[in-house]
Amino acid sequence: MRVEVVAVQDGDSLIVRQRGSRPGGELRVRLFGIDAPESDQQYGAEAREYLRRLVAGRNDLMLEAVDTDRYRRQVAVLYYRRSGRRRSVNRLMVEQGLARWYSNYGGQDLGLEQAERAARRRRRGVWSTRRSVAPWEHRRGRRQSAAARRRRAGCLKWVVLGVGIGAAVAALVALGFLPP
Repeated sequence: MRVEVVAVQDGDSLIVRQRGSRPGGELRVRLFGIDAPESDQQYGAEAREYLRRLVAGRNDLMLEAVDTDRYRRQVAVLYYRRSGRRRSVNRLMVEQGLARWYSNYGGQDLGLEQAERAARRRRRGVWSTRRSVAPWEHRRGRRQSAAARRRRAGCLKWVVLGVGIGAAVAALVALGFLPP
């Protein structure tokens, strides 16, 4: 389907509208087979800006839906009408080192594996540093940190409750309402 981009959310997510349709019929799209750095990661802002430049003002964008993810976004290949599927925006993001090939979900037929190898060899984007963390690892770390904070908060709640009960009992003993 021919689309126009309404907004770029990050390096692998955007909002599109079918060309010629009226406002309000937007689709949330996750680019198939790639995973760009999160906005709080190194190269996250660069990935978003590069994707924005790739699609800005284009009237020849085609969207090929592959699946729907758990957030109800269309997982899709976005490409320029004349260049075909193998020269997709998805692949261009990986070639520049501003997204990784998400091999668990496919994309071999888009040439994403070769694009990532080339980006690594040329040390582009995320491959320019050895300290680069894959976005999926980064998200897992954030989830684990959040779970640990919730566990600590739960423990703290019981400590505070225990201290409060202890203080109340001590006060009742001191006032003679409870035996020592």
